[in-house]
Amino acid sequence: MSFLHSYPEHIEKSKNLSCSNGLDIITSCIYFRDFVTEISCNQTEDIRQGLAVLKEVETKECDQLLEKLLCNVKICLTNNLKNYELSSLKSMEQVKALVTHYFTQFCDMKGAACKILVERSHSKIVQEYITVLFSSSVRCTSNNRRQLADKIIQDSYQLEQIFADQQSSATWLNKAIQDVAEMIKINDIDALKTEVAALVKNYPDVRKEHIGAVLDIRGNISKTDRQSIFKQAEDMIKLNDNLSSCNELFQEINVSEARWRKNNCCILCCIL
Repeated sequence: MSFLHSYPEHIEKSKNLSCSNGLDIITSCIYFRDFVTEISCNQTEDIRQGLAVLKEVETKECDQLLEKLLCNVKICLTNNLKNYELSSLKSMEQVKALVTHYFTQFCDMKGAACKILVERSHSKIVQEYITVLFSSSVRCTSNNRRQLADKIIQDSYQLEQIFADQQSSATWLNKAIQDVAEMIKINDIDALKTEVAALVKNYPDVRKEHIGAVLDIRGNISKTDRQSIFKQAEDMIKLNDNLSSCNELFQEINVSEARWRKNNCCILCCIL
């Protein structure tokens, strides 16, 4: 197990890794994890830490391999939301072209490592879409709320198809953007509370600032209703703190503190 703990140091000694080298490292993580899991009858703390190290190395290598792709995708997604009254087809087609072109370099490397890379890119691009949405200046009125929500849902279907083409098995990611869109679209406050509860249940790492960002975009909500929604979410989040889940999506999505100042509202007024 001592080797696993020092594995990141061995990798750092190798510089200027190619895509092939990066996939080799991811593959080695898979082999080590399978081996450790097979020979271990019980997961001791030392084994859990070793497996966590492998997961960290695996994720870091994926993110390094995906860095350029994600940078280009972010530009497309930002342009996509600059004017949500226009068709999103062009920007989303550009995202599709970028993802398809990127993974053609791995066409001869199909296997567990490539599968993990596809799923990580799926997760990161869904995160990027939500991050761009949350950090945008988009604000809805009662007249255009449905229009924005429908556009976001259309975008989510396109992302779903993009990664279906790449055979991503991370299908649990497909509804995340749609769930956010439903929170924006709904007019009835009780129905909105139900959607918020479902979001917190399905994605245990969601936090109040994420919900606040959606409410800011949605607009037209009273301070009393906002406080009520936050109180319900806070109670559910406390319960989630004691649960473990593989559906970790929102923890890497940062929300600008400035969003809490919209509508003369901040995080303090929503939880007091």
